[in-house]
Amino acid sequence: MKVRIITAACMALVGIPILIFSKYIVFPIALAILAFIGTYEMLRVLGSEKNYFISIPAYLMALAAPILAYFFTGETIVTVVFLTCVAAGLFAYLIYLYFVAVFMRGKLKFSKITEAFSAVLYIVLSFTSISVLRYIKNGIWSLV
Repeated sequence: MKVRIITAACMALVGIPILIFSKYIVFPIALAILAFIGTYEMLRVLGSEKNYFISIPAYLMALAAPILAYFFTGETIVTVVFLTCVAAGLFAYLIYLYFVAVFMRGKLKFSKITEAFSAVLYIVLSFTSISVLRYIKNGIWSLV
């Protein structure tokens, strides 16, 4: 229990200033770093972190999407277009993964592809949605 309290206190010391200065680009950069770490950890659990055909595009999306949300959100239509582009990018990643699986001729199983894609989808969309939520009207109150 003592370890959990210490961890929560450390996270509060880091998280509260990031939330206070969240109107600047500090917030999406912090989210991008967390998305990268989450993606790395999930791919490591799945055993796919050393397969660079899977991991490199996943890391790039995890870093780019939350940061791009800072620049492309605000008005409703721009936010909708941005989220549609993120979804299209994730769909392109899925097609890319299937393309890689087909041309690796059985060295990469489709089960690994679907596990990796599901993990990346979950992590990237979650952190991107948090970043988008901050920059809509009165979004800081939704985060608090």
